[in-house]
Amino acid sequence: MTADSLADTIGVAAVTLRHIETGANNTSLHTILNIAETLNVSIAYLLGRVSSPIETKSLPLKEAYGLTVYQEKML
Repeated sequence: MTADSLADTIGVAAVTLRHIETGANNTSLHTILNIAETLNVSIAYLLGRVSSPIETKSLPLKEAYGLTVYQEKML
């Protein structure tokens, strides 16, 4: 996917996307989420926090789904 087609897909101008890439512009979480979903990568990967495009570290069930201790034990 080219930068121009990514910009079109997420609904921003190509120049805006270039500014986001270079750090010249801050952007909204919504735009970051759109980029991550379009490219099928994690937000952590986009931000350079992990080296793998897809996060492999998962939250415990209790935190991920808001389970009570009892519900977590039942699973």
